[in-house]
Amino acid sequence: MFALSTRDGREIWRVETGANESASGCFLGQSQCIVVLPVGHKTSNLAALDKRDGRVLWSRPLRKGYRPEMFGAWNGALLLALGNDLLGIAPETGEERWRIEGIVDEYHPKVGSAGERVVTEWRKHLRCHDTG
Repeated sequence: MFALSTRDGREIWRVETGANESASGCFLGQSQCIVVLPVGHKTSNLAALDKRDGRVLWSRPLRKGYRPEMFGAWNGALLLALGNDLLGIAPETGEERWRIEGIVDEYHPKVGSAGERVVTEWRKHLRCHDTG
């Protein structure tokens, strides 16, 4: 994984992730880049890298699910589809804040946020969820 300058395109930093596939999700925060890195069959790592130098700030394993996907930030949490579950992850620590089980398609998750609610689609049904 590497970071490029938006001014001149030069490489700022490069880190070896150990992942066997490309990242399946990324979120750029104020000072960190949070990525989902597949490392094996139904196993990935969720990690925050310092945007300045690529240093790992925190990392946690994710088990269960085919290629977890991140859907940006909402209400102070990162939205992460893992298996058939939707998780709210604290961007500061990587800890799970909340989980709604059995609401997303493992292979093609569809998630959005609208005001105070999270909206998901699975098996041709739209569902609206309040995570507060």
